Amino acid sequence: MFKTHKRVHNETSFRLGASSVGYAALERVTDFFPRKTLAQKKLLIIGTGQLGTDVARYAASFGFTQITLSNRTLAKAEALASEVKASVLPFAAFAEQIASFDVIVSCVSGGEVLSLQSFQSLPEKRRVLLDLAVPLSFPAEVGQLPGISLVNMDELLSKTQAVQKVREDAIAEVIRIIREDVGTFEDWLQDVPVTQALQELKRYFATVLEAELQNHSQTPTPQLSQSLAEAALQKLLRRPAKTLKTSQGPNRQVLLESLQTLFQLA
Repeated sequence: MFKTHKRVHNETSFRLGASSVGYAALERVTDFFPRKTLAQKKLLIIGTGQLGTDVARYAASFGFTQITLSNRTLAKAEALASEVKASVLPFAAFAEQIASFDVIVSCVSGGEVLSLQSFQSLPEKRRVLLDLAVPLSFPAEVGQLPGISLVNMDELLSKTQAVQKVREDAIAEVIRIIREDVGTFEDWLQDVPVTQALQELKRYFATVLEAELQNHSQTPTPQLSQSLAEAALQKLLRRPAKTLKTSQGPNRQVLLESLQTLFQLA
């Protein structure tokens, strides 16, 4: 499984890019703030529905340590904050606090939640706004203000849809790799009983030979060596010979053919 996963990762485009809007949104933030600086940036997520929850859960993996959640239903924000180790800001109060945040993500429905004037009155500094709401919750003109970069849902959807297309195109290659590795595994699985049988046969041969040698402690003469070889041969053949002689019909034929094939007998 791990080998196949590694091959899919290294040999195809199936895992390239982000197909999740929440993940892609945070990736977009790194175009404005280096990832190594995100621990020092304050992140506000407005709305803790499915999309807001996704962003909050991904945020820590991007390096954010100062995460604040705001939601119309306070209990829902508090429950998610407990999970992702974030703080909570009452929904009625977040507009008064936006000046302290470097990254603001809106995932709340219902249209505009912050006016153009709200942003015009802010002290000038580098800020990234991610408007993931439908309809949009930030005025488009906000993106023209000094120091503010605005990214909306349309841009992110275009990106994630392109990634999705690349992944869909790679599916045939992924299936080929899976089938190839499954075939290799099945071949190995079929070889396991053969390997075990050969090991058992080797142990049996070793036991017989060791027993014969222990019966003759003196240095073997040519005559004794021949005698030992014949005795060992008789013992080695005893079990397969008995099996062959007691077999009947098709089973005997299968055993004979197998014996001839295994030992390449004429």
